[in-house]
Amino acid sequence: NSIGISGSDNRDERSKIKIAIIDDEDIPFLNSLRNSGYNIQHYRDVDNFNMLSDYQIVISDIDGVGQSFSSEYQGAYIIKELKRLFPDKYLIAMSSKIYNLSFTEILSNADVKINRDVNVDIVSEKLNIAIKEISSVKNRWLRVRAQLINEHFIDLYDVWSMEQDVIKSILTKENKIDSDKIVKLFGSVVSGVFVNFISGVIS
Repeated sequence: NSIGISGSDNRDERSKIKIAIIDDEDIPFLNSLRNSGYNIQHYRDVDNFNMLSDYQIVISDIDGVGQSFSSEYQGAYIIKELKRLFPDKYLIAMSSKIYNLSFTEILSNADVKINRDVNVDIVSEKLNIAIKEISSVKNRWLRVRAQLINEHFIDLYDVWSMEQDVIKSILTKENKIDSDKIVKLFGSVVSGVFVNFISGVIS
């Protein structure tokens, strides 16, 4: 079996896909995006990552957010951790500054980077691309799969075996993942990635 379930045209998905924007300041294009049908929630900051578990797309400013995590990388740290915990999410970094090399490396975890002062048409274009990508369960799984192989170094056969449970979960709309087994074999982080992914696609 293989995962081949894809979403509708992204115009239909626009209101269904939940988007979070993290920015400690007002966002000039927020109302325009909402009026265009995007389902967006604005957070001034976040103090835990579970707050963002229900959002398929996350846009994060870099400066002035992530204060609870005490990281010098601020919003870049939020993006890095979201990529680690929720690799199927589409992440957009938003800033108007140029950063040093250490920041740039962390920001590579984002799918896209946009200038904070960009006009609403550019933001809408980037969101349409994100919605098209994230509306496909297959694409979301491939993002998770890539992390399991490239960052957690899990054997291809083991990934294939897990994929069968993912397919069963999607088809039955029930969680068929044996979390205890995954924790025992691969650790709590990998188990958490699976739980987060399945919760997102069968909800």
